[in-house]
Amino acid sequence: MPESPTTSPLAVEHPERGTLAVVALWDIDGTVNDETKPESERLGTIAPAKKALDVLQSHNIPSGPITSRSSGEGAIYASAMETTGPNICEDGAVIIPSNKPEESIILSKTDREALAAFITFVQDKFPGEEIISTIFSTREELMQACGHSTVEEAEKSAERHASAYVVPASDEQRAFILDTSDEWNIRAFGEVINLIGKDANKGKALERLDEYAATFWGEKFTGILPIIFGNNTNDVPSLKKAIELGGIGILVSEPEGGYKVKPEDIPASTTLTNAPHGYGILESVKTIQDQLEKRFGLILS
Repeated sequence: MPESPTTSPLAVEHPERGTLAVVALWDIDGTVNDETKPESERLGTIAPAKKALDVLQSHNIPSGPITSRSSGEGAIYASAMETTGPNICEDGAVIIPSNKPEESIILSKTDREALAAFITFVQDKFPGEEIISTIFSTREELMQACGHSTVEEAEKSAERHASAYVVPASDEQRAFILDTSDEWNIRAFGEVINLIGKDANKGKALERLDEYAATFWGEKFTGILPIIFGNNTNDVPSLKKAIELGGIGILVSEPEGGYKVKPEDIPASTTLTNAPHGYGILESVKTIQDQLEKRFGLILS
């Protein structure tokens, strides 16, 4: 487990849960960046989100990614956003304190060995039909199959501890992989399929962060008060868990209006923004300030 940072997070006194560290965690695609842009342009769209998170971090609220992306990709965004919090990646399967991969906390029982065995099984079932994967393929193959602009981008995408991207060669392979949803959490991005263990989600990662708050931020902390920013269905577990922990869940809108999450699936008490991605985060800063003042007497000006 990591050593505590020298700067202590903003603390709130909760009547039932004790001294809590206020922590802001943000999804990447469609939340801090504009995912309508090509991948090569998305990092250049984070300015509004960074402006908002700079306000929070100026009050000692650490922030970091909570993303389905790899640890390498999460680290790129964490560096660009100049964050001070943990890097929660692979849909909550992995927590990396202070962006140090050697200190990774693997939360999922599904590891690269299990994923490799499954990909090999599919390959053997369909001989002669190659599968491109973040486990077995070269970075050049990944760059072409997954639409990365450079080999370096493909390398960062492949820095996965408990999940894998696969690109099946045939429709039959694809159908077979998608039919294994009883074994894996599966998300499809065009031709690319993301495989991750059923035991991993962003809400469970928040549970672990809450459990080990004292290890992350100092002995006085008995838990966390999370502020979660998301935009998609895989953010629902973290939004729900944040609210259960007494924190704040914020769902940003789509550029064309509306939300990716069905109304019936949005957790009660979630804050809905009118603006998309980083502009939605910027819009929500006033709501966060008001809630912290109203509930805990904290004035963040």
